[in-house]
Amino acid sequence: MGCPARELERRMHIMTSSFNDGPIEGVANEQAVSQDHLALIYNSTEEKLISTVPLIKVGLEKGELCLYISDLEDDQEIIQALEAQHIDVEKAVSTSGLILTSKQEVYFKLGRFDPDWTIQVIKNVAELAVSYGFTAMRIISDMRWTKDNVPGVERWPEYEVKLCTLNLGLRLRTTCLYDREAFSPQALLYALKAHPKLVSQGAVYDNMFFIPPERLEAGEEAAAELEGLLTAMKAASLAESELASRERMIRELSERLDTETRSRSATEASLEESRARFWSLCERSSEWFWELGPDGTYTYSSPRVKDLLGLAAEDVLGRRPEELVDGEDAPRIASAISQALADRTSISALEKRHRNRDGHIVHLEMSGAPVLDRNGALLGYRGMDKDVTGRKASKKAIDEHRSRIDELISEMNARDLQLRKLEEEVGQLRGSLGAKENMVSAISAALEEKEGVEAALHEALKEKEAERLSLVDALKKKDEENLSLLEAIKEREAETGRKAEQISVLTSEIGSLTDQLQQV
Repeated sequence: MGCPARELERRMHIMTSSFNDGPIEGVANEQAVSQDHLALIYNSTEEKLISTVPLIKVGLEKGELCLYISDLEDDQEIIQALEAQHIDVEKAVSTSGLILTSKQEVYFKLGRFDPDWTIQVIKNVAELAVSYGFTAMRIISDMRWTKDNVPGVERWPEYEVKLCTLNLGLRLRTTCLYDREAFSPQALLYALKAHPKLVSQGAVYDNMFFIPPERLEAGEEAAAELEGLLTAMKAASLAESELASRERMIRELSERLDTETRSRSATEASLEESRARFWSLCERSSEWFWELGPDGTYTYSSPRVKDLLGLAAEDVLGRRPEELVDGEDAPRIASAISQALADRTSISALEKRHRNRDGHIVHLEMSGAPVLDRNGALLGYRGMDKDVTGRKASKKAIDEHRSRIDELISEMNARDLQLRKLEEEVGQLRGSLGAKENMVSAISAALEEKEGVEAALHEALKEKEAERLSLVDALKKKDEENLSLLEAIKEREAETGRKAEQISVLTSEIGSLTDQLQQV
């Protein structure tokens, strides 16, 4: 909260030193969250403290500003009562919003009592509380100051009326403490009429004698009181009618309870008879009936255990189920039963292997259910063990036959698989042979085709050879013709050479003649 109560107390002292009857800025126009005006009429100091201390304690726990106005300057009684309820008064006063003050500071600071001045003081304290972040305030005042010989105290009824109509900017709960021995009956009656609620033993109750303040101020006290009495009489009449109705209901319920009690007694007798028949059946049954306590030990055993395990019923009592089973099964059985006890669940078809005293193995199937009392507490388990040795032997034989059948089926499946593989291999071989036969036929056809081609090629070669020979003869003829042509060409070349020489000679002669002609 961050508001030192000492500072509040100091500032309150300053505010009570100078009266201000003007409006409080920021507060006067605000609508109060709630107004609680309570009266506490007590017969003894002990009763006052029993009712007052819880009001202060709750206020402190809620973070409210608590203002206690005592009739004494140094009220050690309230301090000790608060400390007895584990309230650190010194810490509360210094840090948590507890102000312990007296009537001199609040009511008689002016040397007289003025209700308007006191109301303004309360408004100023409320303004300060709001500024420090408080959202609620509690005022608890010892009203014995009204009996002091101080001017203005006769106006205390006016003060009480004003408290009912007080509007502040925070929630205000005002509790006025009235000592029954100090006040006259008339004064106490008026106090009842001025407070909408009453406090008793730390609890708050609605006040059926309350008269709204506006009617008190208007002088309608008698009329309002009459209306209240008539309303109270009507409420009392309704309450008596309701009480009579409730009494009739109680009588009917009592009669019904008697009937149900008699019915229950008859039912319990019938149940006891049924139990006797049940245990008689257990004694003669082929199953072993038993009961376990909450610790998991046998508390009852039917005589059938003698036939199954060779043990007397009393030899089983106080022992745990895992102590009676064959050694290898003990951890499993102990774990299953401990888990069932912890979870309060049924034990269903739990198979166990026991060794009879004569040495032979006995297989039992254990089933049971938890037994609870009316409050749900575990009383133990009740159930039975069934001999399943024959069933286990039959099951073992059946399992062996099934195992043999499974082996034969496995062998047959393996053989079928092997046959299927062989058939697949034969099919593959057949396919391979067919492909090879087709290949051979293709090769034969190709060979035949090649032989025909070879014969045709042979004939063609013969034709080509004849053509070659013919070409050779033609080439020979051409060669001869070419030789003849070469000889003719050579002769032409020789003749050409001779003619060239002749031309050269003629050219020389012509040149000579030309020179001669030029000389001439």
